[in-house]
Amino acid sequence: MPMEHVHDLCSKSLLAVMALNFGITWIEFAGAAVSGSLALFSDGLHNLSDVMAILISYAGVRWSERPRSERYTYGYKRAEILAALFNAAILILICLYLLFTSIGRLFRPEPITGAIMLTVAVVGLVANLAGAALLRKPSQASLNMRSAYFHLYSDAAASLAVIFGALGILLFHITWLDAALTLVISIFLFIQNWSIIAESLEVIMMASPKGIDVHKLVQRLATLPRVIDLHHIHVWRLNDSETHLEAHVRVQDMTLSETIGIQTKIKKELARHAIRHVTLQFESADSLCSCPSG
Repeated sequence: MPMEHVHDLCSKSLLAVMALNFGITWIEFAGAAVSGSLALFSDGLHNLSDVMAILISYAGVRWSERPRSERYTYGYKRAEILAALFNAAILILICLYLLFTSIGRLFRPEPITGAIMLTVAVVGLVANLAGAALLRKPSQASLNMRSAYFHLYSDAAASLAVIFGALGILLFHITWLDAALTLVISIFLFIQNWSIIAESLEVIMMASPKGIDVHKLVQRLATLPRVIDLHHIHVWRLNDSETHLEAHVRVQDMTLSETIGIQTKIKKELARHAIRHVTLQFESADSLCSCPSG
């Protein structure tokens, strides 16, 4: 799918999900205030973070579409990565807050109105499942969208947990279930979002993409006819969809026009690994590279 179609789909899906989550957020806050449920309040707080996350994700999509300039020669394509990192970091902080609050509630349980808690949690579950369905397809093509999708997916799981907790309170009067569920939800969300932070940092730090063995790739390219070796290899992801490679290629003595055939073969091999932005510098067999190491 062309990137402009992906961005258009992302933008429309984000706006629809934002409207959905904005409504459910205030319903859950009202329900938490009436029922006294910390788990319901945590779900509402998470939904509020979803609204913030979607706003940031939408801004990231729009910002990334801006054309490149003389100063930003790559354009603003990493704006979505920064948005994903910021979203995940916010949710990690919310998880820590809920974690400590729920531990306090375990030792000091408070009365909970289970019926209201159950009703609002069901509404929240339906709304979050609908939102997650809207973002499922866009999330397959964008780390930023995947970040927003995980917000909704994890919130749907949290709403489901709250439903079971409400049933336990209604049927068996186990009020500490509310705090216990909040504790479990917090740990679950922390784990989910830590992976997004780790991947975002890998992109920002220009790490080689997972699934690409640079050493084996260089060995394979060095077997091409008239290629002696490759050095000063750099492989990195610019964003979710673009992987770049630059390298110095030492070849047997030949004219500049003869290197075109080698360049074509190298690019064909790299395309098999989804590397389509390639910069190659050819050097003769007896040349000494004056470039700094790395």
